Amino acid sequence: MLSIKKIILTALLAVVAGCLAFSSPAMDSSSSAADSTQGTQPFDWMEKIKFSGDIRARVEGTNNLDLNSEQDDSDQRLLTRIRLMMEAEFCPEFKAVVRLRDAREFFSEASPNTNEDSVDLSLAYVDVKAPQEIPLTLRLGRQELVYGDKRFVSNSEWSAGGKSFDAAKLTWKEGSSWVDLFWGSVVKTERYSFDDSDKNTHLAGLYGSLQPWKNTVADAYLLYKYTDEENTKGENGSLGGQDIYTLGSRVKGKQGSWDYNAELAGQFGKYGSDDIRAWALALAGGYTFDSPLKPRIGMELNHGSGDSDPKDGTHESFDILYPSNHYKYGYNDLFSLRNLTDLRLVSSCQPAKKWLVTGDCHFYWLDDVNDAWYDCRGKVIRKDSTGTADSFLGEEIGLLVNYNLNPNWKFESGYAHFFAGPYLEDTGSSDDTDFGWLQVVYSF
Repeated sequence: MLSIKKIILTALLAVVAGCLAFSSPAMDSSSSAADSTQGTQPFDWMEKIKFSGDIRARVEGTNNLDLNSEQDDSDQRLLTRIRLMMEAEFCPEFKAVVRLRDAREFFSEASPNTNEDSVDLSLAYVDVKAPQEIPLTLRLGRQELVYGDKRFVSNSEWSAGGKSFDAAKLTWKEGSSWVDLFWGSVVKTERYSFDDSDKNTHLAGLYGSLQPWKNTVADAYLLYKYTDEENTKGENGSLGGQDIYTLGSRVKGKQGSWDYNAELAGQFGKYGSDDIRAWALALAGGYTFDSPLKPRIGMELNHGSGDSDPKDGTHESFDILYPSNHYKYGYNDLFSLRNLTDLRLVSSCQPAKKWLVTGDCHFYWLDDVNDAWYDCRGKVIRKDSTGTADSFLGEEIGLLVNYNLNPNWKFESGYAHFFAGPYLEDTGSSDDTDFGWLQVVYSF
């Protein structure tokens, strides 16, 4: 049953849609002509308000997602997402933003339904700018936090509900250099009630970026994820809180036909009663040929540490924080940067204007077989309690096709097949799995 808050938000969605329809130039032509003769604009406050939004529909199909062909878990579904946004900027020093989102799932036989979130508030914040000579902006409210390659903190655009934070963020910006200082909590998706932020787990951070030379960006950051409650079990069985510090840096750029990207992060702090000693690495490089098709070949190495000893009181399994993983470690969403080594070979080309075709191949290993295999959300898929299984998980091949008809219409289609490796054979069912999708997005 829908809650009162959901009903109110549904009404707000209708109001915003109505404002969007009735604020079009065609509806105002007669009144505008009359107002111009008087030299006044009674509704010029509308010039300070902008409406926008997007509608996304995606058809997905999965086959053998549990890696066990004896269990029939094939599924097909239609996912829809509607977002309507209003921006009000009545003066240069103040701006307010509200965005409503409605996500639905149809025809799926999977249970529970994790892709549905009826009308809710995905953005609701205000920006307050300091006087012009001071380059500071304070953002308060429900907002997206997106940094770097979305590897650790992101808006999870692929997912139906996305990801936002109830947060406060102070930004200093001078030219191409900027620094963010923020604190907040991730918003949890509730299917039939108002989405509220996590009251137990919080994220604070200091993130800075600059351009040390042309076509290159360098970032440095310190992120702090912590819990209020002491309900995390350490390796010795005692309970404690989580205090996870992530210190990292990233360099990304392009020189001539070559492009490169490198990111290194280390984690320390406490996980229950355990000391944290974890790290992650991402290296990527590619070369684009001088040709009408703009062919590019590249290679990536992604590594997230795993725990080598489940009884030594040291937590070595990397915490992935709040990433967007779908386009990084394979389209089947079977992996994340936790106890993983992923080697990716990728190539792409533009066969025609507005088209981009990308093919890739991933090779996966566990960093340590004493730790588990984790999916894109950091949840355990499988663990070998003996620690004797082969570390090679398998390979995945993928194909992605993008077509941008114009700024309003974008189309995407993809397919991936995962080939099960020796680790699966050593630990249970070891069948391949498939995932495919077709997506269209209309923005206005």
